[in-house]
Amino acid sequence: MKPVIGIIARSGAFSDTNKFFVNQKIVRAVANNGAIPVLLLPTDGMDYEMDIPSKLPRLTEENINDLRSMVDKCDGIIIPGGSKWYQFDYEITKYALEKDIPILGICAGMQLLASIFTNKSLPDISVLNEEHLKPELDYVHEVNIREDSKLYAILKKDKIRVNSLHRSCITTIDSKYITGTTNNYIESIEDKTKKFVLGLQWHPEGMLTYDEDAKLIFKAFIEATKKD
Repeated sequence: MKPVIGIIARSGAFSDTNKFFVNQKIVRAVANNGAIPVLLLPTDGMDYEMDIPSKLPRLTEENINDLRSMVDKCDGIIIPGGSKWYQFDYEITKYALEKDIPILGICAGMQLLASIFTNKSLPDISVLNEEHLKPELDYVHEVNIREDSKLYAILKKDKIRVNSLHRSCITTIDSKYITGTTNNYIESIEDKTKKFVLGLQWHPEGMLTYDEDAKLIFKAFIEATKKD
């Protein structure tokens, strides 16, 4: 049976209508690697386009249990990039970590993982200059990869080239989680005590048409979600 991959929905305003959405490149990356993509949505009736996520009412225990029921049906979780995250993102991710369900966090998804690793509602971040914000999703800089990491085991390389589409980066986290850096900026993190928990500051889904390393990352993630 194909593994089911839950992709956490992002929210946004389109033509004066608030919508939940997912990047189709991530959906294709999942489907093309033999898995079933499903969208994970909040289980409450709140307005998710408020400017400040922390101003939203807290989820009820029932809401959280409903989120956990969705996660229980998934073999893997993808936390996509975005400009903000909410409590429902946090609850899904935290529960998936507790159950040792494979997780791939992308850009803001990596920062969400960092907030859980450091036990903070928001991670310590630094605002970067425009050199890291390159919307064309082409190669921008190199990432140095630690040889004792899962990322190195996947790619068999200690240095790769990546795209870059972010204005901020995490600055404070235990070094045991850090597996990739560029110019002292943290570019990848992992929880080595879990089956597969990988956070990437770049966007591998935007590189799938021209980069073999991006393909290998998604392939390894999907392989980790398959039942023994």
